[in-house]
Amino acid sequence: MKHRRAAFKAEIRAIEEDGRTVVQGVAVPWDSLSSVLWTDGRTGKPVRERFKRGAFADALSDPGLDVLALRDHDSRRLLGRTSSGTLEVRETERGLEYELDVPDTNEGRDLLVQIGRGDISGSSFAFWVGEAGVEWSEEEEQIVRTITTVAGLDDVSPVVRPAYPESSVAMRGLDEMRQELDDWRGPEAPPQKDAEEIEAELVSAGL
Repeated sequence: MKHRRAAFKAEIRAIEEDGRTVVQGVAVPWDSLSSVLWTDGRTGKPVRERFKRGAFADALSDPGLDVLALRDHDSRRLLGRTSSGTLEVRETERGLEYELDVPDTNEGRDLLVQIGRGDISGSSFAFWVGEAGVEWSEEEEQIVRTITTVAGLDDVSPVVRPAYPESSVAMRGLDEMRQELDDWRGPEAPPQKDAEEIEAELVSAGL
């Protein structure tokens, strides 16, 4: 299992509901391409990632699932969790959505102010996936890694910068994906020799 973090700039809003303030967000829009993860050195094409509709169904059906709501994936900045009923995570027609019952704490109040000001414009999530839950495809303009089945979900996080983070954890994940791509398409074929190179080799060999 490979643990990853991913982020999308998608809808996040705070609303009043039944006398409480909740934050609603789309953590993963279905079939939406991520930002460029890296540029493939072999083809020069950008590599992107997307999630297939229903990719989280197995993870969400786990009876022991306890997803946390954190600020910027920081466990010291807990906002809620599914086991306490203060966080709900579900699949919808749009994607993986969550609803957070915002706590009346400094962290919670700051979150509402920052969402209202537009300082927070997206969500990130931590998950893991097995090898069987990934499909690769090479298209004319790009290479795409499609996640079909997520094995587990750790947390969802309102974030300041909704893009794949350039952290050491993220870079290790990208290294693993580069190796995964190489394994999928096999070793690189040796470059084809042109006619001049072949003729030069024949002359050099005295043929």
